[in-house]
Amino acid sequence: ERGDDWDTQRKLCYKRDKYICQDCGIVRSKTLLAAHHLIGYRYTMNNDLSNLITLCFPCHGKRHGRGKDYQPK
Repeated sequence: ERGDDWDTQRKLCYKRDKYICQDCGIVRSKTLLAAHHLIGYRYTMNNDLSNLITLCFPCHGKRHGRGKDYQPK
């Protein structure tokens, strides 16, 4: 659970970042993107756009120490 505003904030994050992964710079479709919390939600309960960046699945996996084939739940 990431709060009642998660879906809205996630979509706003993608739009703000123009659907571009902020690590590798590749434009991806919405289905291949993840909104990443800069400071983990479990610590802050914060879905503010200032705490979110758009990442593609491979870069999101790298941020979490997982392989390039990482797919969020």
